[in-house]
Amino acid sequence: MHEQIQEKEIKDRIKEIREDAGLSQKDFGSKVKLSRSQISCYEKGIRDATDRSIKDICREFDINENWLRFGEGEKHSINKKDSLLAEVLAEITISNNIQIKEIIIKLCELDEQYLDLINKLIDGLLKK
Repeated sequence: MHEQIQEKEIKDRIKEIREDAGLSQKDFGSKVKLSRSQISCYEKGIRDATDRSIKDICREFDINENWLRFGEGEKHSINKKDSLLAEVLAEITISNNIQIKEIIIKLCELDEQYLDLINKLIDGLLKK
């Protein structure tokens, strides 16, 4: 009985992830290398999600595997880049370096085209 409740919760969480991403079952399935019918079966609880499918969903959508399997913890996992960014921003916030703070604020105001150019420039400078 407990297993059925757990699977029902998993199916609901899979559907929630897909709907949050704004994807059809077909598009969601293609991101995790599954067919639309397989996603439909998971969401309806007709089939149990395999370990591989669960891991693929978690990886592709930055989902905490424990949340997907058991409904425990935060929904989204914190990836390494986000964790590093949080550490760097915390260091910048407490530093006295006004110039880097101003640069960060100005970067946030730029559009994608200019951010791409600046990113390439910085990559070039770091290679020297």
